[in-house]
Amino acid sequence: MNRLMWVDKEICHLNRNDLEALKILLPYWGISLQDNRLTGSLSSKKVYLDIDANDRALFFFSLLTHTGIEASDHATVTDLNIYVNISDKYEYPLSLITPEKTYHLKGMNKKSLDLQKRIHKNIWLPDAFSSLMCSIHPEHIETSMEWLSYLTIQYYMKPFFTPIDHLSIDQYEHLLTSVLEKINPLFSSYQISAPTISEWPSLPDEYSSFKQRKSSPNDSSKEHKTISPFPSKQSLFTPEPFNPFKFNRETAKKSVINPFYR
Repeated sequence: MNRLMWVDKEICHLNRNDLEALKILLPYWGISLQDNRLTGSLSSKKVYLDIDANDRALFFFSLLTHTGIEASDHATVTDLNIYVNISDKYEYPLSLITPEKTYHLKGMNKKSLDLQKRIHKNIWLPDAFSSLMCSIHPEHIETSMEWLSYLTIQYYMKPFFTPIDHLSIDQYEHLLTSVLEKINPLFSSYQISAPTISEWPSLPDEYSSFKQRKSSPNDSSKEHKTISPFPSKQSLFTPEPFNPFKFNRETAKKSVINPFYR
């Protein structure tokens, strides 16, 4: 059996087969393994999140606390900038806006028997951007913030993703409860089953000093296509041309994405 450590604490023992499966899964969680010691893969990275309410920012960084990622107060010193507008302009929970297209994300609300779709709720980053402009529907804020945490992990870790569909659901659930749940119970709760959390939690100690520039909330009040994160599969997104500064909708386009290409 292989002993695994997180910080200075022993969290579990895994047999050889489970350890090899865990090594494949860890990049999807934003975690690295070296000499049987687990660490956050994004400990040297910074993210700037521009959103209208501090509690939403705290929730986002709570989901990612195990990755070691750092919140920044300034967009000029970050690796990734995320700008969020809460609006009912679109019926979709989360839309990603680029100068050329708008990607309406269509995630999964139920657990899938397809592990490749299940792990990030079938949400995949359409391209590599240094800035993400997002429109979040006010009725889907918690879900959209969860999805943004997956997109943030993908932004940094996609080059390290490998196929996981050969792993069983039972083995995946075992590793979730044995490893991830002991490292970040909040993030793992969304991976194990449908969310049952009624209130957003307090921010972990390491993020307790994080402050957002905007602290007052200002909430404004089809088909589902399958996707595989590997080339030659049908796209999850329904893109359309878009002016990110005027929020104008134009004729929709289609785009095939490859989440393993930066």
